[in-house]
Amino acid sequence: MSRRPHRYRRSLSRTSLAALLVGLLGLASGGAYAALSTFTPSGPASPRITAAPPKLTNQAHGAFGYTSDTAVDFLCSIDAGAFTPCGSGTTGSIAYAGPLAQGEHTFRVEAQFGAAIGKPAAKTWTVDTQAPPPPVFTQRPPDSTSLTKASLRFGDAERKTKLQCELDGGAYAKCGRSKSYKGLATGVHAFCVRALDNAGNASAPGCSSWVVTPASVTFSVSGDSPAGALLYPGAASVPLNLVFTNPHPAPITVTGVTVMVTGTSAGGCGAVNFSVSQQLQATPTIPARATTSLQSLGVAQSQWPQLRMLDAGNQDACRNASVNLAYAGSATG
Repeated sequence: MSRRPHRYRRSLSRTSLAALLVGLLGLASGGAYAALSTFTPSGPASPRITAAPPKLTNQAHGAFGYTSDTAVDFLCSIDAGAFTPCGSGTTGSIAYAGPLAQGEHTFRVEAQFGAAIGKPAAKTWTVDTQAPPPPVFTQRPPDSTSLTKASLRFGDAERKTKLQCELDGGAYAKCGRSKSYKGLATGVHAFCVRALDNAGNASAPGCSSWVVTPASVTFSVSGDSPAGALLYPGAASVPLNLVFTNPHPAPITVTGVTVMVTGTSAGGCGAVNFSVSQQLQATPTIPARATTSLQSLGVAQSQWPQLRMLDAGNQDACRNASVNLAYAGSATG
């Protein structure tokens, strides 16, 4: 009977003896440390890291969470820093406000039970807050065009970036290396594209702007001087009240009119005896399918074309002559 306890003592390993002692301590203290499986001969088991930054991030700070199966004291370290207390119990957390430097960082957490410290758990990640360069255009619309469609091509200078596009101040949305639009309204348009790297950094936008001008439309124009207006050498210029006819089902805007003297009704009196001292200075809008004049549109006479007779040479041949005029103009609509 005396041999059996002796054989039992010889069969106990160091691990079993350590577990037995811890178990006895746990029983003596009310069972607070009854989970024997989380301890090894070298100390408590490594904690588990439950929260950490992604492997690549543009945030220059970091927050971590960790847990242990049994109550321990946690010790934390970042990079080459010393381990310092960072909580007690079965869970803990810590945040590093930074700003952390660009590049790779490593967080470590270990568990301490009494004087024993287990192996640390580690998490490594990379901080990248540097934005990529803006994309460069390889194709864009002309500065001014009457086309209501546009095609743009662009590329990024940094590899493995994603592109986002927007038009006329809209929200950025994912796009490829080209973008096309149709049915654009007349006026100024602005297109911007930016690059996003894998860390989520956005480049400064690369932008291109252009103007969609209305297409030219046809119309007719004629004109006459106000009743009672006379032309004679040295007299003031006579304003010409232009009359426009718009045959289209939508309004048009007259962008310019050129008035030319082509001759007169009298022999010996020609175009050289007269001068158009001012062309049309206004850009009137003509209603749809309407015929109207500058006077009816309320355009000031100071903006009408001005015709005068030159005060040079013998003008007797021009007495009582009628002046023949020709008109050319442009309009959009």
